Amino acid sequence: MKKTLLFLFALSLGALPMAQAQTLEEKVAKLEDRLAEMEANNSTNIFKFSGTSVTRYDVLSTESKTPAVVNEGYLPYLRSRFSINAEADFNQYITMHSRFTTTKFFNKWRSTGNLSTYASDTGGSDSYQDSNVTLETGYLDIKFPSLSSVLSIGRIPTSDGPPAHYWDGLDRQGTYPLLAFGGTLDAIAWSVNLASLMPQNQSLSVRLIAAPFSDLNLGGSGIPAYMRSPNQDTLTGLGVQTTKQHYNLNADYSVKNLSFVDSINLIYQLNYIDQLDYSSSTGSGSTLSVNNRKIQSVYLDFNNILQSNVYLALAHLWTGFDSKGLASAGKGYATSKAEDTITGSFSLASASYRLSNWIFGYEYGSGTEGVIYGGNNLEDLSKMYGFPGTLNHAYVTYRFYGSAAFRVGSYTQNYTHTANAIGPISQTDNKVNASYAQLRVDF
Repeated sequence: MKKTLLFLFALSLGALPMAQAQTLEEKVAKLEDRLAEMEANNSTNIFKFSGTSVTRYDVLSTESKTPAVVNEGYLPYLRSRFSINAEADFNQYITMHSRFTTTKFFNKWRSTGNLSTYASDTGGSDSYQDSNVTLETGYLDIKFPSLSSVLSIGRIPTSDGPPAHYWDGLDRQGTYPLLAFGGTLDAIAWSVNLASLMPQNQSLSVRLIAAPFSDLNLGGSGIPAYMRSPNQDTLTGLGVQTTKQHYNLNADYSVKNLSFVDSINLIYQLNYIDQLDYSSSTGSGSTLSVNNRKIQSVYLDFNNILQSNVYLALAHLWTGFDSKGLASAGKGYATSKAEDTITGSFSLASASYRLSNWIFGYEYGSGTEGVIYGGNNLEDLSKMYGFPGTLNHAYVTYRFYGSAAFRVGSYTQNYTHTANAIGPISQTDNKVNASYAQLRVDF
């Protein structure tokens, strides 16, 4: 385009007097500079930026008599979360997505206790540790139109899935259901869009995800880093896989414009990990691993039922794994046995009613002994999803200025059993009461 314009101007110069020709030469030079500037701007405007700021105040209390006496009546916490999103369309086939996040408690003075060194990477963006910036998502989408497929490589969006978008009246935020996996995963995913095979107003996509875990030996005592297998125990050290196989299957179906509802979404997800190894704390030479870890999740929602502004979501989680070996005497994973199979489940019903700028919501959850859940979303300061017991959660949200949402709520957790950990599960009467206020602004 630029060459064509310059050629036309050059032809016109030969037919004009000298003075006019000089004036046109100056205009051509300016036009050339302007076109070059426009081309440069066009090459740099492939990026789109957005972000989210969340400030939250929680007050918790907890009380139990079994297995230990606990009575904490007032535990206030003030937290913040700040994220910057950057997307880039390099061309019609390749898109980059990223989110950089910091989560922290206000002005942390001191922290005590021990943090687990297991799976810290999958929850890093919601760990609320200091003001470090973490990579919450960072992946490439490579489209293959002839195959109706997309290859995604990198840190994919596996947190804040439905029905989390109900809380503040947002569009769906995550690809995978809230109860499927609540952390962040590095993965290679192959997604196939089967909408062309479906009837009108219906869509179906299927995703295969490989998200292996890494088990590292960082060296020490004369052992070079990465050149030996990771230590299972302080006295043993060989034969542990450095990469743990982890696969997911996701099927996402939706139908729109029905007579009684705007849309229905149905999601199924299977999550499988072959083996995760744990270290003994005693130096006994014993080993402990979790094998054949399977998580299945089904999510179903009905949006704007009978044009009443009522939204309803139902979710169910099945989990199971085999505990093999002992970390020390009588301490397997969630069991006292050297070999045992642990199963559990959690069900969630989430409903909301939208009235102008207001959202009124209620959630009920119920879980059984042995259930597994790795949630790291903002709400989960007390692990309120996927635990053995019952949950009651009520909230009111007010949306204003287009992109701001202020929410107040309260919830109660009544535990029936302790959560899975190294050592046997035991019964408990632990009760957690919490109330909160939260301001979220998307920009």
